[in-house]
Amino acid sequence: MIGNVKKNLLLTLAVLLIPLAVFGYFNFGAGYNYGDANSWMFRLGYEEDTFSFNADYLLNAGWYFTGDVTFDTQFGFGVGPLIYAKYSLATNQLTTKFGGIFDIDYQNFNVRLGIITDLSTSFNLSNSVYAKVRFYAPDPQGMKMKDKLYIEIGYYNPNFSIIVGLLEPF
Repeated sequence: MIGNVKKNLLLTLAVLLIPLAVFGYFNFGAGYNYGDANSWMFRLGYEEDTFSFNADYLLNAGWYFTGDVTFDTQFGFGVGPLIYAKYSLATNQLTTKFGGIFDIDYQNFNVRLGIITDLSTSFNLSNSVYAKVRFYAPDPQGMKMKDKLYIEIGYYNPNFSIIVGLLEPF
């Protein structure tokens, strides 16, 4: 019985992790956050076409975590669930919010718009808007680069961030 559980667990992990190792990018970045914590931020994450998870560390303030899964539609954009978490070093508290995301790519731009809410409080649209615009630097003339350099502007009330990052193939 235990042997079958181990075999099923190993098979499940292999099916889930092999695509991550083959098609993904590591995300490294640095920038500045304006809002409830004005601070420099550093990003570590993992991204691919339909999945992303990023952890942003704000110096002496805490962590912001975002993760989403998008599903392509026949209309040329993606939709899916989004999770947003904030860990504050000052209060030693983790808060989590959930929502939906709308993802569209156009040439060198990626736009993500969403609504995030805490399920235990009343809904307030102005406090729930989530937006990110990412511009990918074009490849140099005559070269095809595997990594992707980007500049990202993000907003989630009350935070506004600017990040320069690099998606490096795994």
